[in-house]
Amino acid sequence: MAALGTKKSKTEIAVVAVLATAAFVCHAAHMRLLDGLQVDDDYQYHNKRFIPQPLLTKAFSLGFDRVIADMYWLIFIQYYGDPKCKEENFRYAPDYLQVVVNMDPHFIRPYWFASFVLASDLGQEERADDILASGIKSNPQDWSIPYIAGFNQYLYANNEKKAAYYYRLAANIPGAPSWLNDQARILELDIPSYLKKVRTWLRILKEGDAMIKQKALQNLTVLWSKMYWAAPTELMKKNIKGKLEQYGLPLLPRDKVPDKSLILKEVE
Repeated sequence: MAALGTKKSKTEIAVVAVLATAAFVCHAAHMRLLDGLQVDDDYQYHNKRFIPQPLLTKAFSLGFDRVIADMYWLIFIQYYGDPKCKEENFRYAPDYLQVVVNMDPHFIRPYWFASFVLASDLGQEERADDILASGIKSNPQDWSIPYIAGFNQYLYANNEKKAAYYYRLAANIPGAPSWLNDQARILELDIPSYLKKVRTWLRILKEGDAMIKQKALQNLTVLWSKMYWAAPTELMKKNIKGKLEQYGLPLLPRDKVPDKSLILKEVE
């Protein structure tokens, strides 16, 4: 029995040693990556090999979860602003965002980008929804995440019913603004979809930070330009152009926006 106990102890020590070594290697790799961010030359953060597996990173973080989350968030912001990465259609954005939210699920800004980057830029609405759903579970008292999940479903997944559900979920959280229930009712109204989208982007314009507001302005430019060229009367065109001027937005040329699917009635 003593021999068996000794053998078991040696096995446990060996396992601990292996885990400690792996943790050290993983931590050292993170530190080298952080050092690389300080270099001014062409840092290859758009290379897949710089993105660890989320579960592995969590297992060997040595308690530095938030530090690692901040580090990869910084890398992601640089990645998203790199023209070369845009040419590659931000193909590693989901991996970066997954690492960040896994390491720090209470960090809210990545959830905005889960919708704007994964859904808008990559067309991955359901993957964005998965990340947002996990964020809702991790932050049950934060109304902004179900709100983000709501406009993700409406603007990108074209699921007004699920979007309204998320808005009402957000509205029931203490401290949530009263307009969330109104937003849910708007989605449930029998009115043209483009009007709902304009109202949604205007709300996002009021709530988001600088980068998110820029996204809202881009979408409002397209929507109002599309409405302008589809308008059947000069009065409607004048009103729509007034909206563009109010927000300092240009009227896009007719050939730059689709107009076949948009029909405006004179009473609108």
